[in-house]
Amino acid sequence: RSSGINAEYGGKGGDDDVDRELILRKIFIGGVKPDTQDDQFRELFSQFGEIEELVHVRNRETKMSKGFAFITFVSPTAVDKCIGAKPHHLNGKDVDVKRAVPKDQSQDKCTKIFVGGLPETDEAEMKRFFETYGPVTQTQYKRDQTTGRGRGFGFVTFEEWDTVDKLVILKHIEYNGKKIECKKASDAKSTEGGGGGGGQKNMNQGQHGGQGNPSVYNQQSNQSSYSSHSSSRSANYKPY
Repeated sequence: RSSGINAEYGGKGGDDDVDRELILRKIFIGGVKPDTQDDQFRELFSQFGEIEELVHVRNRETKMSKGFAFITFVSPTAVDKCIGAKPHHLNGKDVDVKRAVPKDQSQDKCTKIFVGGLPETDEAEMKRFFETYGPVTQTQYKRDQTTGRGRGFGFVTFEEWDTVDKLVILKHIEYNGKKIECKKASDAKSTEGGGGGGGQKNMNQGQHGGQGNPSVYNQQSNQSSYSSHSSSRSANYKPY
């Protein structure tokens, strides 16, 4: 399965390729009306590609939707098509559709990434490379002010926040023969020349009964707190 990442996105998913390929095929749907039925999800989202699994999170007692769900497609290109076709209207209501970002990343929407582990390079080369993932508006390669040598990190700003989500899912990609790491970057940290991944506190302070941000798919919390309608493969999901 790891070849899927390389073939479709030109990157390597790190040491856990299979899990990251699975995440690349998964979307989160939020803002769902309580009376929404499973077949309504399938009718809307199957137009983008074959659905492997639907996890519709419901209240155990009332059986009504808790307002969100996850869909895993057979191919990651279906996610690209789905995100590109927004907005989505489900059961008479606009819903929030985005990639299910790993729990080790900020869930905030942003268009800038922090890139660590960069070899000696320049901003033009960075722009050419990252434009293979999506349109780039700015690149920054940090250098030592005294020696002029690269400091091993930089920042890339994209036109679309979905490009950032895709890269942080991949996390580790190969750049000029060296593995680099992509994280979301806050403006405050980037202007200070620090690391990325701002807004981590928001991940654990979601609504939905203190379960944290529901767009983070967590197998353990799903099994203990939610009643889900899904295929038998639900039990095989690993937490990100």
